[in-house]
Amino acid sequence: MAFCPFCFNEINLKTLNMRCSSISCLEPGTTEVHIIDRKKARVDRHGFGTCDICGRTTHKLVCDSCGHDLPDTIRESETKIISIIGAKGSGKSYFVAALLRQIMEEGLLSYINDSSTMFISDGREIYNKRYKKNMDDGVPLDGTRLVTNIVRDNPPVLAQITSAKQRGFGKGKSLVSYTYSFFDAAGESFSDPSVLASITPYIAHSEAIIFILDPRQIHEVNKAVSAVMPKLPPVSDDTYENTVNSVADVIRNNKRLDSQKAIKVPVCVAFSKWDLLINTPNLLPADFMINNPNTFSFRGFNPDIIRNSGEEIRSLLRQWAPGFLTTVEQQFEDVMYFGFSAWGMGSKDGRNIPAIAPFRVEDPFLWILNRNGLL
Repeated sequence: MAFCPFCFNEINLKTLNMRCSSISCLEPGTTEVHIIDRKKARVDRHGFGTCDICGRTTHKLVCDSCGHDLPDTIRESETKIISIIGAKGSGKSYFVAALLRQIMEEGLLSYINDSSTMFISDGREIYNKRYKKNMDDGVPLDGTRLVTNIVRDNPPVLAQITSAKQRGFGKGKSLVSYTYSFFDAAGESFSDPSVLASITPYIAHSEAIIFILDPRQIHEVNKAVSAVMPKLPPVSDDTYENTVNSVADVIRNNKRLDSQKAIKVPVCVAFSKWDLLINTPNLLPADFMINNPNTFSFRGFNPDIIRNSGEEIRSLLRQWAPGFLTTVEQQFEDVMYFGFSAWGMGSKDGRNIPAIAPFRVEDPFLWILNRNGLL
């Protein structure tokens, strides 16, 4: 089985209907290009179908759950869903924007392991409209709106990553491609159970989960940071524990998992706005590795850097939020901790937008790729 990268439901590529390749072949009385009934169509062994109206051949599949045209790469490129979850104002949109900039524009993966990347479907247009223009102009991003139809009103950005993998000793390499669906859900989606249900497939089918957390939701951190930067906006009153437990319940219920066993989906606990903590005197130990930019792009990926800096953050959570630390590690089996700044280290008050210079924003994604044997 495969997954639709737009609605995240399971699909069977062998039974899906197809869309005619001619834009002039319309459904009667509509402006929509004709959909070919798979049961009635002639489909050859290469997956090409013949339109029953105009006779043209087509390769375009249509999701039977949401009706969206599937990318041409769907047959060869497995869809990987990485859930990006966090409360309103936690920085999810900034994380997605900066991460896509790093891997799709700056060529980060080509430096690390010679992987190539490309946007697919309408990915580039969505990225340009939703993120790129604001980043180029130094303008803050708009908050993600809560919508009822995510496929129509808030579609994910689709990107394909292709790597060369060794087939065996002396057998050379073969290319392996995966489609990543970057979905930026509104923060309200994760606090309202009825809304959360609408994105259950997105969470339940995830290869990994990235929890984006605002460190200022920790009282001790917020008190220290606000004393230095008093003009910062208020933080969400959602608790870390509620977010984690809500997501864990969705996965357990969907997959019918034992409530007494930790979930095996890899989890990143990623604290946004880390520049605020670094710019607050005496809040972080001066010798912490996490305070320094990584150098993955020049030296390749080193999991020890991730592991050591993650343990530094975990040691802070033992002091600042021990209840949350217990909750997330009871619910999930494989957890790693991160700190990042999506926009960069130039802001001293959280408001003035510096030139875009992401700080460790790629760490969670690279850890996931490495964890899944793709890096």
